[in-house]
Amino acid sequence: MQIVNQFDKGTYLNPEELSENKKELASMNEKLKNSKEFTLEEDFYALCYISYFKENAAKYNLSQKRQSRLFYSVLWVFMLQAALLYLALNELIFVPAGAGQL
Repeated sequence: MQIVNQFDKGTYLNPEELSENKKELASMNEKLKNSKEFTLEEDFYALCYISYFKENAAKYNLSQKRQSRLFYSVLWVFMLQAALLYLALNELIFVPAGAGQL
């Protein structure tokens, strides 16, 4: 069995690409530093979060009942994600090695 180093394949960045990436990262940081807006990812948590702003509730005609349903749905999504994370970590950390082998 031969161990292959990933850097031998040429997957690393050469110095020119690295300097270009540094320049791009510096420009992105400068844009973020000067911005006055806070952006959120487009997901269910963000949808629930922005639904509680008064301006958005009035703009989209969201009732308190609809906002409550969104929050309730977010709690269910969170509980499902937490349960899956627990099961995965339980399998990886707490199950003895070789316990699941036939």
